Amino acid sequence: MKMKKAADDWKSEEEDDEVKSEEWWPVLMETTDELSPEGTAKCSTPACQSVPTVHDYAFLNLINEGTYGVVYKAMHKKTGDVVAIKMLKSENQPQGVSSTGLREVHIMQKARHINVISLREVVYGNNIDKVYLVMEYAETDLKQLMFNMQRPFSVSETKCLLVQLLYAVQYLHEKDILHRDIKTENLLLNVNGILKVTDFGLARTFRKGDKHLSPVVVTLWYRAPELLLGSETYSTPVDLWSVGCVFAELLIGKPLWDGESEIDQLHQIFCDLGTPSEKIWPGYSRLPLPKTCILPEFPYNRLRRRLGWTLTELGLHLLNWFLTYSPAKRVTAVQALQHWYFQEVPAPPDPQFLAGQVFRSPVIYPQCFVQGSGEPQPTMVYTYPANINYAHG
Repeated sequence: MKMKKAADDWKSEEEDDEVKSEEWWPVLMETTDELSPEGTAKCSTPACQSVPTVHDYAFLNLINEGTYGVVYKAMHKKTGDVVAIKMLKSENQPQGVSSTGLREVHIMQKARHINVISLREVVYGNNIDKVYLVMEYAETDLKQLMFNMQRPFSVSETKCLLVQLLYAVQYLHEKDILHRDIKTENLLLNVNGILKVTDFGLARTFRKGDKHLSPVVVTLWYRAPELLLGSETYSTPVDLWSVGCVFAELLIGKPLWDGESEIDQLHQIFCDLGTPSEKIWPGYSRLPLPKTCILPEFPYNRLRRRLGWTLTELGLHLLNWFLTYSPAKRVTAVQALQHWYFQEVPAPPDPQFLAGQVFRSPVIYPQCFVQGSGEPQPTMVYTYPANINYAHG
């Protein structure tokens, strides 16, 4: 499946959202040894005996490479704990790591929630420009899981994943954090069925009334219309639009819209939802793109045709609320969690039951083993909070 990468962050944001590294950044010390591709080299300086370094881990395999870093699967040499390690790209910064990387660490240290990937520690490599984030490990992401299952998620499975995603988004927004890149590839699932939001490379903290933000954020297929139309003033609704795109993708097994360009993406959205107007979206005509070009006209919402009867009327209502053009009228995470869709049959199952359904496939099960060992990986065991009501209404 083709997938667009989110563009580089807006330069003005780095000045607007400066992170003071001396407040939280760990001691980073230079060493002289080179880290081998397998991660087996050892640090020879005395300081390494007391300060954790990347040499404490054995690298197993490459997981993914993104705009702002490369992620590896690794194992702690002493404890045997399996983790994910992200090597931040330095972008030739004199301080060793870009301001984007500093902001990512700052946000991950701030975000502590069962449905948000946990940052265990920040360690250094051989040089000051080699900085690594050690995170908890999850077995797969939703994009890969759908590919391996060779089927979409069922309605009950989708509800279970969607509830967990909404709790994560609600938490992030309460902490004044915009994720700005929610997509199935950035939603991990561990063997206990717990969903984890990951990849905060495009995330930032926000304040009410923030202006001059980058419109070129969020992977194209999950990007809200206000961003596609060039708005530099936006807030939490951009994440909820992405949640709506993920919601639909889980049910149909492929991205709802897969535009080749921003114009193509808008064309596909307008074709399914109808072309927006000043009546349904106050301020639409004052956005940069509508003022400079003629956009295609589609009069009707045809989302039912795309989803068929996979969604009930309540489900379609919730999806349309996620995909509301006007950001001011778009559903919030709190409102979505209270929607009647989660009360109707089938109800969202317990996450462990979900894990039993999706990880029972022989195609997926080998991912739960250390590469080449044939032995189960050490995994972190979580107990889902007892106060979460899966039939929330």
